[in-house]
Amino acid sequence: MAWLLSTRQATVFNTQHTCIQVVLYPPLQLAAGPAQDSARLHRLASAVAAKYGPTYRALPSAEDYETTGEAIDWAYYATRGLSITSETCPNPGVARTFQTQVLDTYAAHRSAMFEALETTADPREHAVIEGKAPKDAVLRLTKSFDMYTSPYAQPDGSVRPTSFTTTLTSDLDVARPNGRFQWAVNPSYRPIPAYQADGVRGNQTGFYTEPWILTCERPDGTVLQTTRVDVGLGKRVEVDLKQCKRDFHRTDVG
Repeated sequence: MAWLLSTRQATVFNTQHTCIQVVLYPPLQLAAGPAQDSARLHRLASAVAAKYGPTYRALPSAEDYETTGEAIDWAYYATRGLSITSETCPNPGVARTFQTQVLDTYAAHRSAMFEALETTADPREHAVIEGKAPKDAVLRLTKSFDMYTSPYAQPDGSVRPTSFTTTLTSDLDVARPNGRFQWAVNPSYRPIPAYQADGVRGNQTGFYTEPWILTCERPDGTVLQTTRVDVGLGKRVEVDLKQCKRDFHRTDVG
């Protein structure tokens, strides 16, 4: 999962569980406080829950029960993609069988995933980087940063977080003859997690100003231009890749 989301611009992420009737979203712990995009998360979770039926609810995962280390928490705070867990279950009194838990929910699952797909395609729910590059160029977006776990007991007897490095990288092949491209991406502004080097610092409201690093490359990996790109949610930004276009076919460069 981490590899998949780290190598693609996944603007919506859903995990599927059983067996209660809820659609959950970050945070995982009450002490963390609401996610910066709680309104967006709740809107998506509510729309997905409605596809499963009137008995389904949308709520923060911490209000269901508190956990740590779930995929949706890392995914949201690493990528700002909307991350939810859909928990499906037969109604009370209905036996939990393959038929009732899998086959009978197929149509609802399909509708719910289409709801998520529509959110993915909504330009208000992601950002766009656009411009012109040489045909056959490879554009690559990267960023790397440290994140922290929830505090836990260490071998030396202390209770503290552990840091880990997350690297995001994705690429786009420029295929149009005129080199024009539009790249739907997650915003460069990443939500500040509650989990910090000194423990849980809840109720964060800010975002890291953390630009994407965009490289324009030949297919063999030769980097011809590097530029930093800041782009916000629902925004579009045009990048100037004149240097890449100038040098792409030169034999004396690279």
